[in-house]
Amino acid sequence: MDYEGLIIEFIDVNPEGEIRDAIHLIGEGIRQLAPSDASVTFVIRGGRNLARASCRIVSLAGVFICEAIGATPLHAFKLIEHQMKQKLELWKKRRVLDFAKAS
Repeated sequence: MDYEGLIIEFIDVNPEGEIRDAIHLIGEGIRQLAPSDASVTFVIRGGRNLARASCRIVSLAGVFICEAIGATPLHAFKLIEHQMKQKLELWKKRRVLDFAKAS
């Protein structure tokens, strides 16, 4: 899937219907939290009993990377969501502090 500023790539796994929709909604939510100039790429790889997900956000504000392994593609993606939200919240707090110091 490729949407403006958001790429979701599936390798050796093909989630259908509601699972694919849920993954897209999570990805879109992360894209909205990312810096406005960001390019957001997710890769989900299937395996025998596990799925591996990764997320890479690239912007002028920096590069943010997360990886996770879950029992299913959706589980791995939700782990990525949690990790990336934490990283983006920290970035936003630092940005506010830097702006306050500069004022």
